[in-house]
Amino acid sequence: MFATINTIFRAFHTIKGTSGSVHLDDIAVLAHDTENLLDDVRNGRHVMDAEASDVILQVTDLLLAMLHTIKD
Repeated sequence: MFATINTIFRAFHTIKGTSGSVHLDDIAVLAHDTENLLDDVRNGRHVMDAEASDVILQVTDLLLAMLHTIKD
């Protein structure tokens, strides 16, 4: 499970950095907050339970919706 958490963490880390570099601040903040949750799981400060999983999935859906609102 640790490898899976690291993979998901890296994805949110990339989203945070990329969105921050192009001034999509709301996306960067949401990704950062989720990254913090995943870091807490990695370091044993939070358990990856159903609630945490639901939050991560909901954030993923929200990030996708936010990205779809970006215009060229």
